[in-house]
Amino acid sequence: MKRKIYLFGLLVFALFTMVSCSKTKSYPIPDAVVASFEKKYPNVIAHWGWSGGLYKAEFYFNDRDVKALFKNNGEWVVSETDLYVSDFPAELVEAITFKYPSYRIDDVDLIESPSLEYYVVELEGSTLRDLIVKITKMGEFID
Repeated sequence: MKRKIYLFGLLVFALFTMVSCSKTKSYPIPDAVVASFEKKYPNVIAHWGWSGGLYKAEFYFNDRDVKALFKNNGEWVVSETDLYVSDFPAELVEAITFKYPSYRIDDVDLIESPSLEYYVVELEGSTLRDLIVKITKMGEFID
């Protein structure tokens, strides 16, 4: 009897897994989007979604978590790469530490678009509220 219940549970689990997998692959990604993605990020497998009218690819590239957005025609819009704080350039750490001496760097993301690259840096203060700072690779703060 226990074996029948176990097999039935396994069968139900397998059916739910197959149904949920088929739902995630049910809407097609345009060929132009796939081609653009594969050109920019060769040999990468992405989990696709939809965000704000754009196709969103989430994937792992160069040992980092990345999100990239594409238009229907395949045009790449923007990418966000999660970085380790240790990967953040030392001269930018110095610039932020000088401007915000009561804070420490908690998180860093690299934002890349066709026209601009910058870092989004989350700063944490022990008694102050957290701050989000944007800074270019040249050390210019963005409002």
